[in-house]
Formats: sequence, C-alpha cells, structure tokens
Amino acid sequence: MKRSSIQTERLPDPEESERKLPPSPSKAKEKRRRHSSPQKSGHLLVSIILYTTLSVSSFLLGKAFLTRLQLRSNAVANFPEGWESFTYFDIRKHLQCTERSHDNNKPLLSLEDWQLFRDTYTRVVDRDQKWDDAVPPTLGYSLEPGIPVPPPFYAKLTAGRGRGLFASRDIRKGELIHKGEHSDVIFPDSMAWRRYIFSLPKPFACDLADWTWTQQFKKNGPYHILTGPNISSLMNTGRKINVNALPESETSGTFYATRDIEKGEEILTDYEVYPTKWKKVGL
Repeated sequence: MKRSSIQTERLPDPEESERKLPPSPSKAKEKRRRHSSPQKSGHLLVSIILYTTLSVSSFLLGKAFLTRLQLRSNAVANFPEGWESFTYFDIRKHLQCTERSHDNNKPLLSLEDWQLFRDTYTRVVDRDQKWDDAVPPTLGYSLEPGIPVPPPFYAKLTAGRGRGLFASRDIRKGELIHKGEHSDVIFPDSMAWRRYIFSLPKPFACDLADWTWTQQFKKNGPYHILTGPNISSLMNTGRKINVNALPESETSGTFYATRDIEKGEEILTDYEVYPTKWKKVGL
C-alpha cells in the first residue's frame, strides 16, 4: 500500500523541551556555587587575614615609633632651660645634690634601681649597649669575662657612714679587686652625659653625679667621662693611711690590693688618682 505523502506534525515532548531550556539565573548561580573551588575561597581568606595582620602590625609599629619620639621629646622638654651648656657644678646645683651626697642613711640600690640606670643608659646614650652579664649589678659584675664570679666585695650600709664596699673574703696584697674595663661605661661626649643625668629621677641623678669621674686611657690622651652602673661605684675614698685598693696607674681601671685586707674590712681607694678635668670633657 502506498504511503500517504502527507506527514503528521510531531508534537513536542514536554520533558525534552524542559531539558533544552536554558537554566534560570538562580539555578545557574546555585550551580556555580556548587562547583566553585574551595581552594580559591581558602586563598581569599588567607589574603584577607594577611592584609589585616600587616595593617595592624604597621599601625602598631608606627604607634610605637611615635611613642618613642614623643617620650624623647617630652623628656627633653622637661629638661631645664639651657641644659645643653650646664657645667658639672651647674647640674649639681640645679638638682640640689648636696643634701643627697651627705645623706649617710640613704639605702642601698635594689636590682630594679640599677636596672633603671641601665635601661635609661640604653635608651638615652647607647641603644647597642648589652647588659648580658650573669652577675647582677647588686653583686657587681663578672670579674673575668665568661666566668660568672663577682669581685671579692659586697655592698653594705653602715649606720652613720653610709654605703660602701666590704671584702667578702680575705684578700692578699697584690690580688685583683676590681677591673673597671669589665664594669664601667664610657660616655661618647658631655652632651650624652647631660641628657642621661637629666633623664634620671632626681635622687638617682645626684647619685650619678657622685659616681662620675674623668679618666685618660693613655698618657697625654684625651679625657673621657665614665661611671659604673653596679655596686663598684660604692667604693669610697679613704685617707692615705687606710687606702687598701688602687689602680695600676691613672690610665688604668684595674685595681689591686695594696696590702692584706681582712674579710669584712671596708675597701677604700683614693679618688685623687684620677685627675678631675671637667672642662676638658666639656663639663
């Protein structure tokens, strides 16, 4: 039988039409969310955290820097007018140190007190100064580098006589007592010393004035300003008849016993060994 040439129109399949339709925007978005890479999301989170951390760090560092500048500015602002040209004696007069110097009942300095001297020195004079000695300043310092054994003396307050150093054992004549090269600090110039003393609390500033001296390191060499930020500064001067510890020379900081010293005896030197030349150091 001959087929008819007329072809019937095929009705669309509803399910097939639905498959061919483009996805709705909401469905496409959902599909992208399902197939988005967790690794990319993690990288984005890390980037946000790093950016936040760096921003906070930069802010804190900047704030710390500004704080240091402000502290230094405030410190200088609190210095007396014309402090840059004050002589040694001007400073003592301004601080009214006579009473402090003659007070024989002022206490020994604590570890915190000595630490204040050292921290102020690092902050004001030399930021590279290291205080890494195992012997605390309340006991002195390591007499020999790398060996945490203090010098043969200790600090004591004697009623009516004040602070001083006393032999911690019997010391024989000619024995090493003190080595300033391992104990003392040297100021680069008079301006650094002025800035340092005016940065200390008044009682400690007067102590510093008492514990500062001038010294040459070689004959006919320049004079330098020194102090000892530990109990070695409490070594008192004596009369010629009872001096028992002296440096090798006026250019040396190494002290030896000039006679036998008994345990508990006060160690006394002669301050006149080091000529006082304030003008030669700019004070």
